[in-house]
Amino acid sequence: MNRLSLTASVLVLGLAGPALAASNTSNVEQIGDTHTAIVSQNGTNNTNISDIKQEGTGQKADVEQVGNNNTNDSIIKQKGTANISIVRQRGDTNTLNKSVIDTQDGKANQVYLDQYGTGNSLNDSFAKSIGDNNIIDIKQGGDGNTNKSSADIGVNFNTITVYQNGDGNTNTANAKTGGGNTNHVLIDQRGSGNISAATTDVDGSFNVANTYQDGIGNTNTSLIDINGSSDNTVNVTQNGSGNTQTSEAHINGGGSNTITVGQSGNGNTNGSIVNTAGTGNTVTVSQF
Repeated sequence: MNRLSLTASVLVLGLAGPALAASNTSNVEQIGDTHTAIVSQNGTNNTNISDIKQEGTGQKADVEQVGNNNTNDSIIKQKGTANISIVRQRGDTNTLNKSVIDTQDGKANQVYLDQYGTGNSLNDSFAKSIGDNNIIDIKQGGDGNTNKSSADIGVNFNTITVYQNGDGNTNTANAKTGGGNTNHVLIDQRGSGNISAATTDVDGSFNVANTYQDGIGNTNTSLIDINGSSDNTVNVTQNGSGNTQTSEAHINGGGSNTITVGQSGNGNTNGSIVNTAGTGNTVTVSQF
């Protein structure tokens, strides 16, 4: 089954000048194999909504919402194997850029979310993948934005990468590995004059969680929890000048886990808290 529903309405606001507002809504549903859904919603002063549902193997969903002063909302739900989700939301002074992948269920699926612009009230990304060998890649860039990112992945051999870059931003990133093994998580937050918080929750064994925060005049916070697991590796790096840097890591049971915290730069206020429970865990903290 391949069903497509598109509605669009235009409202004229006032008589003076070209002040126009549009409401664009797209709904796509595809069942089967190797389908492709492409949605493009571009312009200024728009409310854009895209909803895609796909079930099968080798599906691809590609959404582009571009323009200024918009409210953008994209939802993609895929179930199956070897599916790809791509969402690009770009523009300046948007009220909302929201992208939700809910839920990629299967193996070898890929998620790529890109939100970029200046002065956006909220860039909000959420992605969840269940299965093995899945990829979630989230990029939020630009200046003067509020960026929020959440990624939840399981079971084995999965990768989460979150990039939040720019100046004068408020950044929040949350990543979780859901009880699987050999997963990799990277949260990378860079820029100047930012307030950045990174949280990683690790369940399972042989996982790697990395947090990197860098820049000038930032307030950086990193929190990592390892829950009853073994043989995990955690690296926290906080660099720059004139920053307030706080790192907190907890090992709640398990064994043979390794935590390394490095806080460096000039004129920084550094704080590190590490709590461990279990057997044979290693903690290294360097502040300079």
